Amino acid sequence: MRIWGSESGNDAHVCYKDVEKKIVEEIAFRLDASDPSLDLIRMICRLAAQLSCFLLTADSEILQPVESVVLTAIRNSAAAKFVNDPVCDSRSMHVRLVQHSSSPSMNSE
Repeated sequence: MRIWGSESGNDAHVCYKDVEKKIVEEIAFRLDASDPSLDLIRMICRLAAQLSCFLLTADSEILQPVESVVLTAIRNSAAAKFVNDPVCDSRSMHVRLVQHSSSPSMNSE
């Protein structure tokens, strides 16, 4: 696994199926709901579209890789509710890329 970002903000991780890190199993992002980065959301959507993937939230909601859809999901997430009411249990929204059944592989070359 490789991880980028910070524990208190946005981060990303990539999990691999093999020791050589050539076959990607999962790409995931944690988005800080208190300060959503439009640039990061744009890049996530672009990557998902290039890989023919959907986005899957921690609540198992499937999202199209469209910026406005992701922003709406952030605004409606438990994480956003925490920003407004800290009694809730989370301030980050997690999303994963999920391949369409007929899409090309996420293997790195």
